Amino acid sequence: MKNIIKYLGSGILIEVKSNVDLVIYKFLDLESIIVPLFNNYPLRGNKNLDFLDFCKVVSAIKNKDPLGNILSK
Repeated sequence: MKNIIKYLGSGILIEVKSNVDLVIYKFLDLESIIVPLFNNYPLRGNKNLDFLDFCKVVSAIKNKDPLGNILSK
């Protein structure tokens, strides 16, 4: 996980018991690192559908659109 943070240049690790989460707090990093990464290396199945919804939310936040508009579609 530490290598993933180093590769991305963003994020922190949160460890609780035997779970480790990679957390990215900066919106700009989500928009400029995470979204392009998964556009270049797509997820499969339902995870890709979740990612597409995530992209809609990122876009709505960037454009200051109400989230209710995109979540109801």
